[in-house]
Amino acid sequence: MFKNSMFKTAALGLAALSLPFMAGCAAQATRPAVSGAPAKVVTLDERYLAVAKQRVAASDAALKPAYDALIASANKALAAPLETVTAKDMTPLSGDKRDYMSMGPYWWPNPNTPNKLPYVRRDGQTNPEVRGNGLDSARMQRMNTNVRDLALAYYFTGDKKYADRVAAQLRMWFIDPKTRMNASLRFAQAIPGVVDGRGIGLIDTRNMWMVIDGAALIAPSGSFSAADMQALRGWFAEFADWMVNSETGHEEDVWHNNHGMFYDAQLVNYLLFVGDVEGAAKRTFDAQMRRIASQIATDGRQHMELERTRPFHYSAFNLEAALRIARYGEQVAVSGMTLKADDPRCVHPQFRCAIDVWNFEIDARSLKRGIDFLADATANPSAWKLATKEEPKLNFEPMVPVLLMAERAYKTGGYAKIAAGLPAETKSSLDNLLWPVIK
Repeated sequence: MFKNSMFKTAALGLAALSLPFMAGCAAQATRPAVSGAPAKVVTLDERYLAVAKQRVAASDAALKPAYDALIASANKALAAPLETVTAKDMTPLSGDKRDYMSMGPYWWPNPNTPNKLPYVRRDGQTNPEVRGNGLDSARMQRMNTNVRDLALAYYFTGDKKYADRVAAQLRMWFIDPKTRMNASLRFAQAIPGVVDGRGIGLIDTRNMWMVIDGAALIAPSGSFSAADMQALRGWFAEFADWMVNSETGHEEDVWHNNHGMFYDAQLVNYLLFVGDVEGAAKRTFDAQMRRIASQIATDGRQHMELERTRPFHYSAFNLEAALRIARYGEQVAVSGMTLKADDPRCVHPQFRCAIDVWNFEIDARSLKRGIDFLADATANPSAWKLATKEEPKLNFEPMVPVLLMAERAYKTGGYAKIAAGLPAETKSSLDNLLWPVIK
């Protein structure tokens, strides 16, 4: 229950949704140890960022819209107040405003009851209440994107003012005892009149990879000390431990749609950041069966996402998480693996050839088939026969990172060609800077 609200607890019974092969995935018994190694980007690729930086310095016209949009966004973030969970209007039942709070976005006041409870679901229709100052979801996303944009602005310009602002934001959200978010999501994605918090609330932290890579990008500036970095790693170690060992985290882990995919994408990211490479490798290896093979059909359709009111959006959304898992697979290894760094099946020889999620396939199910299904629809939108009332036509923006990361992995030229043919407004997408096409 939340103070100043009318939330009440209800059982969810999500355990019944678990897949048979998930039974072998044991909970992590202890919090992962925190590494003291120098920070590096985990989700982004240093080589691709370096190429983009060179092209920007050379006034590459193809990257100018994305670069200009980045600097404009970073300057806006520079002038904006620092974000903190303690700024919300409402207070959780715990009495501690450092506990993160959010509400399920598709739940609305009940028109059939005097007190409007319990809230009722309207899939795909976002209730504006979730974005108000009373809760934290919009604040969380602003924090993530501000850190990302400011850190990238520092990387591309070398102007320390951007790094200083990132450092201040990270200390406020993750380190300062007075404003530090408690490392759990006990009160996330609540439903008024139904439940105080749910496992699917973990979708709210899906963009915290931006924090991890942002901290790495500003490390050369000296704005964020080694002690600060260790404290940040400590927060993520605590959060990863909560994800694995809490009932709420387990509820999310057993979902067999984008929630499960983003759960693994997050957990592997955090484990890599704190230095638990073995734990990250095990989770990535299992994700090939648990997430990729179970969610992508032989024709590339993601049936759980196609059931939604915005099937194209959710299919691209799920692939975003799957591609992150594939990216992390480049950076981990498991015992007994025989591939070497110069093996042609390795995606990038500069990394240890570890878990090649990009090319994993079993029973004609693979990540590439999922990518190709949406890439074909992007190239030929008239062939998409799954339009809905809420999604009458395709929004191509979510496909920009999918196509560019796919081109990076498979180097077919076809994905880059589709991306080049997207509407003009997509040229300002930040992903054009993050994943430039390298010929």
